[in-house]
Amino acid sequence: MLDVGCGTGYILALLTQKGYQVDAASPSQFLIERVKQRLAELPDSTSKVFVTRFEDFPEPLYQQYYDVILFNESFHQTPMPRAFSKVQKLLKPGGLIIICDMFLTDDAANNASLDTRHKLTDFYRYIEQSPFSLLRDDDLTQYVAPNVALMDDFLKNKLKPASEMLGTYLQSNNPVLSKIGSFLLKKRLTQFNEKTLYHRGSQRLVDGSGSYRFIVLQLVKPV
Repeated sequence: MLDVGCGTGYILALLTQKGYQVDAASPSQFLIERVKQRLAELPDSTSKVFVTRFEDFPEPLYQQYYDVILFNESFHQTPMPRAFSKVQKLLKPGGLIIICDMFLTDDAANNASLDTRHKLTDFYRYIEQSPFSLLRDDDLTQYVAPNVALMDDFLKNKLKPASEMLGTYLQSNNPVLSKIGSFLLKKRLTQFNEKTLYHRGSQRLVDGSGSYRFIVLQLVKPV
């Protein structure tokens, strides 16, 4: 199996512990180093790691090599034609693509061109003309969106007010500590912002212009 856009290797580690052979690919050297740290804690792992964009993955060395290619919130990072072209060469005959990601719906705003995510209708249209068969397509939006809204409420109505109160107290009682704390807290709030409604992708799940899907495709016509 190949985990594309593997993040810090959390899913990779879970699958490895369950007995799967999983390789990792990511363009981020920083994240790959974290993956290596996780793998070091799994002495029986034989996983290979690749610092590369998926479209640049070394396909000549891994032609028809993988049984499964996993895109866990990473499918949108590669142009669709390039993604399918690469997958078709790397998968064994009958191999599977597993996609868990958000797609844009027909209700997406006019500025959808600024969003790197693929349109769901374009995805279906491409599948009809591709050598892949759609085995499963689950809409998980109703389960994901409430969690996004809950996190957003926590950020805006609880974490930010609390941080402002703490900042006021520290500024009055310990200005030096206040500066350090403000810097660290600002970084943490930025991370929260990237994962909540302030992130365009998350907002789309709530306003109906995004659809979070679990999709399984099978390669039925190999190269």
